[in-house]
Amino acid sequence: MGLFNWGELNDENDSSPSKDIAVRVEKLGLNDEQTYLAYEFWSRKFLGTVRRKLSVEVPSHQVAVVPLKPRRDHPQFLSRNRHISQGATDIVRIRWAAPIKTLRGLSAVVEGFHHRYTIAIPRG
Repeated sequence: MGLFNWGELNDENDSSPSKDIAVRVEKLGLNDEQTYLAYEFWSRKFLGTVRRKLSVEVPSHQVAVVPLKPRRDHPQFLSRNRHISQGATDIVRIRWAAPIKTLRGLSAVVEGFHHRYTIAIPRG
């Protein structure tokens, strides 16, 4: 999802502050009883867990790109640096193999590009 802070229009010297932009997960068609993991693409920051409402501080004239992934009790894929779709178009498959406690995946890559994958690992 993209969260936009357009700032003040028609003012080239706009120094308006960051805005706290909040979205209720039910407005996104998600279950508001589920806990989600949030990761911001551009800053490469884990935003934590979300339940019912996501709130993100977005600087003036910028956008936050944040996927919400249902929290699992095992390591899980969160993001990829190749594109703002964060793996939606190039992750061929990714699976948790519980018997051997291994997260396995396959992605279509671009040769010569430095690929970064972000994985969430639950505590414990």
